[in-house]
Amino acid sequence: MVFVQGCFWHACPQHMHAPVHNAEWWREKFEGNVRRDTDTDTRLVLMGWVPLRIWEHEILDAAVGKVVRALGEQGHPRALRILGTAAPAGV
Repeated sequence: MVFVQGCFWHACPQHMHAPVHNAEWWREKFEGNVRRDTDTDTRLVLMGWVPLRIWEHEILDAAVGKVVRALGEQGHPRALRILGTAAPAGV
């Protein structure tokens, strides 16, 4: 499952800038969003999913590369062809 994270709402370590007005409310809001993202990832993993989070600022080719590599690690035949890796036996 691929999520594209907004830098503002998900507290990007590179681009996070908290508003000055009502700073405590915003700090709690961002911390809550990060906790929810972590909880969501944990729940997805327990259900057998592979959560992948990409920041909105990431260059498209790099983001696509992350997705292809993640699929390749799961043995997806097309991703393995793109990566130039042999498919595991039985795939």
